[in-house]
Amino acid sequence: MSREDELATAGKNPFADWTDDRLVAVAYVRGATPPQAVEVEMMRRLRVSIDKQTASSNDLGIKLWWLNVWLLIFTIAIFALTGALTWVTLSGGP
Repeated sequence: MSREDELATAGKNPFADWTDDRLVAVAYVRGATPPQAVEVEMMRRLRVSIDKQTASSNDLGIKLWWLNVWLLIFTIAIFALTGALTWVTLSGGP
């Protein structure tokens, strides 16, 4: 059984600590044909774009959360003012 087979059966990834750029470079240097190197690069670029999209979505989610907080505060303020005006009107007013 080869070292790679042992790592695969153990559930360990020997390349987990490698950067994407290093993986592409090693694939190309070790004789990967250009289509294979292009596939690795395409997967790396896809991951980068998904990471950027996720970060953008997270930023938008935070902004929407704060918008909801402010809308809740204004709704509570309007409810309180409406209650106060109703109380003043029903109690006979000044």
